[in-house]
Amino acid sequence: MNKDKIRKTINNNTITAVRSLIALSYIFTLLFTSIDDLFPKHHLEKLSASIQGHSIFRLNYFLWFDNLYVPYAISLILLIIIALGFIPRIMCFIHTWVTYSIFYSMLVVEGGDQICVIMTLLLIPISILDQRLNGWFPKKIFSEIKYNFFVYNASVSILFIKLQIAILYFNAGVSKFYAPEWSNGTAVYYWFNDVIFGAPKWLANSFIGYLFTNNISVSIINWSVIILEIFLFASLFYKQKYKYLLFILGFLFHFSIFIVHGLATFSVSMTAALIIYLFRTEISLSENINDIKQLILKTLKNEKSIFRKSKVS
Repeated sequence: MNKDKIRKTINNNTITAVRSLIALSYIFTLLFTSIDDLFPKHHLEKLSASIQGHSIFRLNYFLWFDNLYVPYAISLILLIIIALGFIPRIMCFIHTWVTYSIFYSMLVVEGGDQICVIMTLLLIPISILDQRLNGWFPKKIFSEIKYNFFVYNASVSILFIKLQIAILYFNAGVSKFYAPEWSNGTAVYYWFNDVIFGAPKWLANSFIGYLFTNNISVSIINWSVIILEIFLFASLFYKQKYKYLLFILGFLFHFSIFIVHGLATFSVSMTAALIIYLFRTEISLSENINDIKQLILKTLKNEKSIFRKSKVS
């Protein structure tokens, strides 16, 4: 990215949306999961005993208090402030600290939690350039960046985040070829009907449930997942209109995981990752969404025109 794009990026709200979604992911985790299940006493005691000689672990404020509800309340308050977009230049450091502390204190974590920790850290070089009181409100007059060193750091940070997400999807897609259930086209059947992570009864008993019992549709869904993940990796090199198309497909894919498997926070985390990966960060969130709407309308108009021509011929 050049200096002008970085200036536009730090004065728009697309990065703010990413940080807010990451914060919301952890807010949902804290609010809708039992605190005793998230942070069992025996687990925290074990962590406390292991911090000897590991100075980095001492930053975990969940190990500072005897009363677990104190760090729990601190986390919620700070995450709400971050989600609302206040003082990004300062809160970006606190955001990393909060996600680090929660992630390394929870007994059970999932991939979305880890992605959040990594992204909050990598977003610091970008967010420290943001001088606004609230990052949700774009500025029309952009602040000048005095030192090219900070521009370089922000550019590298954005590139590195995108590379991380691209590799994530590449690994997710390619690794499935080595799993017999994925290579023979039956994996989605087992996940859909899994006792713990499977679909809820109302969905399993619907028409959607039939798609996961029919041999042909199961194979199509199975291979569609693999193909989509590989295309998401390759979208790093696509033109912007194809990136927007892949964003829609990726969002629907992760939303379907939420509906079928109940992984709401994972869906939110991956939506944040898709935004910074496939959106134009130098324009506002509303402008990106408007561009997607225009792309959809243009595509529908072209399809309608092709249909009419084929009908006439």
